[in-house]
Amino acid sequence: RPAQTVQGFSYAALPANSPLVYELRLVSVIKPDQLPNQPGGTTFAIVNEPVVGTGAAATAGKTVGIRYTGWLYDRTAVDGKGKQFDTNVNLTPAVNPLSFVIDGSPLGVAQGFNLGVKDMKVGGQRTVYVPATLGYGSTASAKIPANSNLIIDIELVSVN
Repeated sequence: RPAQTVQGFSYAALPANSPLVYELRLVSVIKPDQLPNQPGGTTFAIVNEPVVGTGAAATAGKTVGIRYTGWLYDRTAVDGKGKQFDTNVNLTPAVNPLSFVIDGSPLGVAQGFNLGVKDMKVGGQRTVYVPATLGYGSTASAKIPANSNLIIDIELVSVN
């Protein structure tokens, strides 16, 4: 394959199945009290990832199953978690994981759920900050006021 140019940089083509080595540098850590408190922003953030999974990856077109707990974002709380609005963890009787297709059309979940799960691996756990614009926006429900920013704990339990 010929070299390719991406955003003005030229790269040699790589043969299929070539081993790659990445060098990464951590450039910032976002703490819950540093996140925007007002609705309207588009900043999505992975706040914490205590367990990186080792199973199949949640990529576009794959059906995933997740366990989750969602809270209204509260900047004054140490972990950003205000009032809990929903969960499917530790319920009796047991509830099946929430299932949806990554980048599906229609999406089936709020964009923030999709972003929160995308590229996780089975067994992984992460906490994500979802601004109202990537959550439920101006749509209010009995448990989520309009224009609410959210904090969601996610565990990826399956990828098909």
